[in-house]
Amino acid sequence: MKISPKAIILSEGHTASTDYYLLPHLEKSGYDISLLDYRLTPPPISYFSNCQLIIISRYISAQWLVL
Repeated sequence: MKISPKAIILSEGHTASTDYYLLPHLEKSGYDISLLDYRLTPPPISYFSNCQLIIISRYISAQWLVL
């Protein structure tokens, strides 16, 4: 069984950029995708341990910079 590489998108929830460009492109490329809303509290740093790709869509808040 092949394990898909993990990609995380940091965005202000679902946007046109995430829904029409980023998600379809990453899915076609074989990534297992998580969309995280940067307006919420960041998950623990361990959440990112197996991630091969992090995409910041537009902006992130200062609370995310500590990661």
